[in-house]
Amino acid sequence: MGSTELLKALTGHTRIGLDTAPIIYYFEENPHFFPLMQVLVAYAEANAECHLITSPLTLAEVFTYPIRQNRQELVEIYKSALLESETITVHLMALSDYVRAAELRAKYNIKTPDALQITGCLSAGCDLFVTNDTQLRRVTEIEVLVLADFLDEPPKK
Repeated sequence: MGSTELLKALTGHTRIGLDTAPIIYYFEENPHFFPLMQVLVAYAEANAECHLITSPLTLAEVFTYPIRQNRQELVEIYKSALLESETITVHLMALSDYVRAAELRAKYNIKTPDALQITGCLSAGCDLFVTNDTQLRRVTEIEVLVLADFLDEPPKK
């Protein structure tokens, strides 16, 4: 499918929720998904009304590996990108969002982190959620875009 199809899928969306994996793909330049994430970030940066949003859960998830590996430079990149960026916003969640996450978890039998990510994005007014988790397609409260669907060639295992 490629970048052109991804751009078509993004068109018209102004509040785009991001799961943790796409953020990692972008900042750690994953060889398969970085080009797609470049398209997504460029789309957001070129459209002043477009916002990329993630939940606070992303902070705990993106910092874990670099801290474990003592890669302070990567920790600082994530801090800057997620806490000081005009491109990506971490949307703080209300207590009622956690109840909504439980409802999504029960309804779709998804994992708690996934329910929290989606709920945070819904709470922020997102109408698109970018992930690489194919199981999240069953969630109907938000349009789910799976990055792997846009690869020209699937990654070799």
